[in-house]
Amino acid sequence: MHINHLHLCSTDVPATAAFLCEHFGFSLLAARATRAFAALEDDSGLSLVLMPLPPGEAHPQMFHLGFLLDHEAEVIAQHARLVQSGAYLAPLERSRGALRFYCRAPGGLLIEVGQAGPGSGG
Repeated sequence: MHINHLHLCSTDVPATAAFLCEHFGFSLLAARATRAFAALEDDSGLSLVLMPLPPGEAHPQMFHLGFLLDHEAEVIAQHARLVQSGAYLAPLERSRGALRFYCRAPGGLLIEVGQAGPGSGG
């Protein structure tokens, strides 16, 4: 058995989809003109379905999507690319022996980017 897809909510589905495609290697598979749905896939076959966050609801405080990179230099480079794009970023930090940072995608989704190895799995 394997995970077929993850369904995530956003206050701005098209902007979240574009951000994940531009900065995290996803491809847009389908989107609705109503701006209320987007299906994405990464190169490993992971599918993300994005739909609107219901009015009056919010993500739990530490709800997030986590990405692992193999080397510390890759984490630093990803942070720099996101800084250049104007994304909202927390500073790089070391936690449990590995480098990581958090950023906020358009639409409110919290994303963690960290180094694989000791301390991964945040």
